Amino acid sequence: MYQVLKNIHQNRLVSLLGLPGIGKSSLAKNLIFYLMKRSLFRGGVIFISIKGQNSIDNFLKAILMKVKKAI
Repeated sequence: MYQVLKNIHQNRLVSLLGLPGIGKSSLAKNLIFYLMKRSLFRGGVIFISIKGQNSIDNFLKAILMKVKKAI
């Protein structure tokens, strides 16, 4: 998790890649909880799953919907 935290502070965007079922979503959700609990990002943190997204258009729509809900 340390490497992911380091990447978030440097890039503000992290992609977790790996085989199905190894815990990518669990890691992301735990990381978000960690960041939110410590208020490390003033604007908040958003988790966007790409599971089931079959095109870049659908992915971008998912991002826009999450951002609109967060505002």
